[in-house]
Amino acid sequence: MSIEFYIAIAIVILAIIGLAVAGVIIKKRITILMNEVNSVVLDVNHTVDRFNNDVNAINSKVANIQNRADMMMKDVADKQQYIHEFTTTTSEFSGSLNQLKASGQDLSNQFISSPAKTTKRTFPSLIKVGKTAKKMVKKRQK
Repeated sequence: MSIEFYIAIAIVILAIIGLAVAGVIIKKRITILMNEVNSVVLDVNHTVDRFNNDVNAINSKVANIQNRADMMMKDVADKQQYIHEFTTTTSEFSGSLNQLKASGQDLSNQFISSPAKTTKRTFPSLIKVGKTAKKMVKKRQK
């Protein structure tokens, strides 16, 4: 075997050793790079999760505010209905009072002239005023 053969084998062995060393160095650099990529991916995932949690919290608060607004609108509608009923009852009561005033004067004039006829006519209007007053008391208690 000649010296050229040994030199060729030595070059091949050095080339294989050089490729192995280069592979180990590249592997270390790729491992470091992949670790950094994994770290960035984890940071991004944590940030996305945090923003998703914030979005869910905001959506929950908005839904809660909408529910409260709906309840307030219903309450306002109920109170408007109550005010309407109260106004109607008050006008009925006012009409009954006016009628009672008018019939009271008629009653006093007629009572002096004939007490038996007057009681028959005014008693039903007194009952009507009493019923209206009872309705108002019941509605106020509600």
